[in-house]
Amino acid sequence: MSGSDTALGLFDAYRITSFELLGLGFACLVSYGGYLILRTLVVRPYLSPLKTLPGPPGYDSIIWGHLGRIFAAPGAVIHEEWVEKYGPTMRYRGFFLVSCEPEHVEFS
Repeated sequence: MSGSDTALGLFDAYRITSFELLGLGFACLVSYGGYLILRTLVVRPYLSPLKTLPGPPGYDSIIWGHLGRIFAAPGAVIHEEWVEKYGPTMRYRGFFLVSCEPEHVEFS
């Protein structure tokens, strides 16, 4: 037997059908979705060091957070209200952490 025959024999032993491959892909997607849900609902809200920062309560959307309210407000009116109420460094739900302190916005 030559070396190529041996390798071909190994691949014959581990054949996978397209249905099994589809099931494996589906299992990966479901696992990743579960990870995202767990990270969003458990890890971020309860284990984040940023959870102690003040900020507006609740949120408008589970995906966009407070961004709908921010984009709907004219100019920076909503930011000015929040800075007055919660201080120069605050947290709101969305993609950003807001800090109006120059020391926090330094670039090295």
